[in-house]
Amino acid sequence: MKYITKLLPKQVRPVINLYGIRCLIDTGATTPVWCGNNALFESVFSFKEPVGFMNVSGFGGSGTSYEVYRINDFTLIFSEKPIVYKVFYILKGDMYRKNFDMILPATVFVKMAYTVDNSKHTFQLEYDHKLDGFTMLISRDINMRSKIHSVFCCYMDESERS
Repeated sequence: MKYITKLLPKQVRPVINLYGIRCLIDTGATTPVWCGNNALFESVFSFKEPVGFMNVSGFGGSGTSYEVYRINDFTLIFSEKPIVYKVFYILKGDMYRKNFDMILPATVFVKMAYTVDNSKHTFQLEYDHKLDGFTMLISRDINMRSKIHSVFCCYMDESERS
């Protein structure tokens, strides 16, 4: 399955419009982060569950604390065959960005090929439409269950899902 979309104009970094959400494709990030306004977050992720907090270094400063939300059956609709994450985690804090609403790390495209073509101003994603084991895992602090160390994007084939 091949999906090609235009990058949003007047952006220095690769930002795409994914059903009304301006998503920054970030090759240096490992975890999705919400940077848009709260009303849009509430409308897009109406079925979310807070699971704890995570301290983040780099983006947002050193040791900035973000809430972590779990979304079940999160769907990225790139074409007629969407990519569904059985479990999807997103961080949310007070870090508002005017040029994009969400950081979509390149790690969410596990088992896929993606290309940002700055000369054509496009984002291209290729994936096997039969794959259906996309998920995310978290690593929690043993002593403090609400503290999350990291979030991992992965693909689990049928034998690994039980």
